[in-house]
Amino acid sequence: MKKLLVLLLALSMVFALAACGGKDEPKPSGSGALGNQEDNTSSQGEPAPPDEGDIPEMPDGGEGAATDDIGGGQTADYGIDWADIKYLPEGLPKLYDKVSRDESDPDTKAMRIGWYVLPQADMEDIKAKLEQWIGAPLDDLGGLGGMYVDDNMTVNLIYHEEAMTGIEQCSLMVELH
Repeated sequence: MKKLLVLLLALSMVFALAACGGKDEPKPSGSGALGNQEDNTSSQGEPAPPDEGDIPEMPDGGEGAATDDIGGGQTADYGIDWADIKYLPEGLPKLYDKVSRDESDPDTKAMRIGWYVLPQADMEDIKAKLEQWIGAPLDDLGGLGGMYVDDNMTVNLIYHEEAMTGIEQCSLMVELH
């Protein structure tokens, strides 16, 4: 009886390994709400460490491939051109060539855009352009980014130092009152 159980256990392990060891299937791109992302988890469900050789350099000035894997499974996914953003407040300068997400609403005069991956230097450039457009500095919120509120508008720039799957590294909201 013990030999039979050991044999069944060994066979089940062989079949499980065979099922897991097949070819990698290409993942569908752009099918989720977050765009083109890859799952980068270990077999224990914890994030797998990024391969240092797989992390590309991000170019300056807002250019770049639409789906560069930056590590942690997060991709830049710059799929929306600046000119295609649904609502741009009057006079707002071009802050970046492309964005990852646009949930702007012309009816409410609200621009809501984001980047899944954005180098900190590029965020600082965006912040400087916003402050010049506003004519005032963004209030420090105890981290990177900032906020500005007056009778005419609210501006909120949020930046996370690390890119994380499922969370925008940088988001910007501009609402006119």
